[in-house]
Amino acid sequence: MKKSYFIPVLAGCVLLYASCAKPVITNLEKGTYTYKNAGVGDSYLDVSVGIIPMENKAADPEKPKTFFDLRDSLPHLYLKLMAAKTTTADELIATLNKPLSTVEKPSDAKKPSDYTFYKVTFSFANLKKYYNSENYMHPNTRLEFLTTKLKIPDNSPVTIYTIDKLQNEFDDIDFGSLSRDQTVSLNAKLAVDGSLGSSYENTNGNSSTNSSDNEATKGKSVYDADGKVIGTVSKTGKFISTTGNNNSSTTNASAKADASLEANYANTTAIKEAVAVKLKRLKTGFNFSDRSLVVAQRGRPSGDISDNIYVTTTLKISNSSNVASWNVYSIDKLFDDSNKPNNASKLLVTSRNVNFCPCNIATDIDLTTSYEGAIRAVNNSVAHPGTNALEYDDKVTYYKIQSDTAAPKTLKIPKELYCKKAYKFTAKDASNNSYVLFIASPVPEELDVFVDDNPKLLLQWLLENVSNPQAAKLISPKFRIYFQDLHNPENKIFLVKDALSPAEINAIKTLAGVKAEERPI
Repeated sequence: MKKSYFIPVLAGCVLLYASCAKPVITNLEKGTYTYKNAGVGDSYLDVSVGIIPMENKAADPEKPKTFFDLRDSLPHLYLKLMAAKTTTADELIATLNKPLSTVEKPSDAKKPSDYTFYKVTFSFANLKKYYNSENYMHPNTRLEFLTTKLKIPDNSPVTIYTIDKLQNEFDDIDFGSLSRDQTVSLNAKLAVDGSLGSSYENTNGNSSTNSSDNEATKGKSVYDADGKVIGTVSKTGKFISTTGNNNSSTTNASAKADASLEANYANTTAIKEAVAVKLKRLKTGFNFSDRSLVVAQRGRPSGDISDNIYVTTTLKISNSSNVASWNVYSIDKLFDDSNKPNNASKLLVTSRNVNFCPCNIATDIDLTTSYEGAIRAVNNSVAHPGTNALEYDDKVTYYKIQSDTAAPKTLKIPKELYCKKAYKFTAKDASNNSYVLFIASPVPEELDVFVDDNPKLLLQWLLENVSNPQAAKLISPKFRIYFQDLHNPENKIFLVKDALSPAEINAIKTLAGVKAEERPI
């Protein structure tokens, strides 16, 4: 009789246990899988590398601080102080709008002289074409590994100098800049969830029972760079203390801070050979040498590899035979506010030595790209269909793929993106003799103007003064400017000096065909 009761009870227990939720261990690492070599993967994956030239943007000018830039309790205190010193609302408003600090006028920045560095962003892209094979049509198919290599030819004058920044939809990593001293503005989506706890146990002779439970919540506003509230961050802390008759005292303390917000978070910091990580952890690895850049990616559970990665790189013209070092001049204040030529005495002449790659010897740079990786394919069958969208019950086959080594893809960097030009100024006289422009300040040398220093303005100033020379406007005791005969250096036609005779003015009028020409190396 007892046996007849035992069997139904046992069956009920088994049924109850089977119906209960139980943990399932994922097979991401411990499960079985198959590995196959699929060869060239161009039919299933299109990997490419593009180039995005960088624009040099001028920094925003610093503005003086006002009442509205104050933080925390300072605005309240300042308002109370100013209200006591003013008598009307208009006077108070005018006082609040006055700057609290002054901005020092920046000194004239030196113009750059080293143009052998060139910053560029490489775009690493991959386009999945899983629809070209029935092996890859399962929804859980994803690219598990992808390693893309960019190689600079050995005969190229350009090498990789630094890797400055890496970006994808998960990460934005700033590795500093060429100068290793910059201002960084971070635009981050913050998601914070942290906890801290401690436990303490001590045995003593206390037999009383005592407990306390305290909880406190704090909130703090988050401001953007303009002082506007864009979100809040809350903190909740809880402390529990208990002692009992078991002659033991246990103290637990825990603190938890959580926040979920999207903020235009501005952070300014000086980077001195440091790494500033903006968001999350680095999911993309890379290494580089002077002539190669390798980007390695790995997929994540239920998520594919990033479609696009942007790597900001500084390239350097390292071959000395491709670098010229010339002294160039910059002449400012050539025209007044009404666009009329200024007198020679008002011109501001400076010179500097520049290092650059002249365009007449520069060549396009052809880079090659290659890749290899593995596709995680799911081949569940009718017998093993898989029961959910997660990956733990997938029957996985890894297919190794690689690029076509017989026909590698190439990426061209046009020489115009990294080469520079310097210009000389030439003319001819009535006898068709060729002249080139010189300056003596005080040492005489050819007057060359760098392309970044707007040689067109100097050319226009020369044209207007050669067509209508006036001695009073061409006098300057600071320097001399003259056209010198290419074949007879003793033959000079002065355009600017401390005094010009009528004969010298007539000589200027004989000049024709004044133009700016690229100076070859």
